[in-house]
Amino acid sequence: MIYALPSPQLIEIHGDDAVAFANAQFCNDVLALQVGAWQYNAWLNPQGRVHAFFALLRPQENTLVLILRGGQASEIAVDLARYKFRSKVGIRTLPDWHAQGIGGAKAVAHRADADFFSDTSGAKKLLHADGWFAIAQPGSEPRLLSLTAAQPEPFAVGSDDRTQEPNAWLLADICAGLPHLETATFDEFLPQALGLERLDTISFNKGCYPGQEVVARVHFKGGNKRQLHMVEFAAQQSPAAGTAIYAGTDDSQPAGVLLQSASASSTQMLALAVLRQELADQPMHVAGAGAISLSIGVPLRKT
Repeated sequence: MIYALPSPQLIEIHGDDAVAFANAQFCNDVLALQVGAWQYNAWLNPQGRVHAFFALLRPQENTLVLILRGGQASEIAVDLARYKFRSKVGIRTLPDWHAQGIGGAKAVAHRADADFFSDTSGAKKLLHADGWFAIAQPGSEPRLLSLTAAQPEPFAVGSDDRTQEPNAWLLADICAGLPHLETATFDEFLPQALGLERLDTISFNKGCYPGQEVVARVHFKGGNKRQLHMVEFAAQQSPAAGTAIYAGTDDSQPAGVLLQSASASSTQMLALAVLRQELADQPMHVAGAGAISLSIGVPLRKT
């Protein structure tokens, strides 16, 4: 299956100091990232809260590409540029690229061999060519996120590929516990609250980076009081990212925040939410929407 996706938000960091610059700013170990591989990574503020979450690709020795999971590339690129100082590094957006989701074993097999999904080394392989990147996405079936500089060609009549709506791709992201951060939820959550440890997004062995002391203290000593949950609730339209979740029957006790949601049926939404753990066993409701069912709401932790 082929999924038509919104335009991707991409940032390129290039130059002799590109890798060192990124390693000093981001929370995963960029120095360990090999050419032809990728990793999940995040940029934190000094308080250890996530300002941006992204897939970080290394297609060439001195070139990195960020695929943002939320936010505007133009704004985050400006923020990053403030920290260049004397580094030999250039930062630019890639505004005219296109994104497609490719799902299902048959469709994926046309673009990647079986070893692409079964690398025992733990490395995340990057498929790339001139004007094209593809990375595997988590989920119950094989999925590829494909990015192209040129407009993808339409599929021929009779092709085994069928264009699907973006909602189905978003549902797969939610079921995989893959968060998407919009501007309303920037600088709000520790990486642990977003389940980013489960996605191998944080290195605890590398040198300093913004927010490192806070994140390390939470990892080694505990103290994180919020966790990522998958929830279901009654609604006909997706509430905005950042919509509050409340415990009880009124709006007096904030219990969490909605990150992203997608239609599971005409009346039900499936969503990722960050919830306060001490309230997670109480009845909850989404502001302006229905009550939450936590029957599928176990915390999304690393297994």
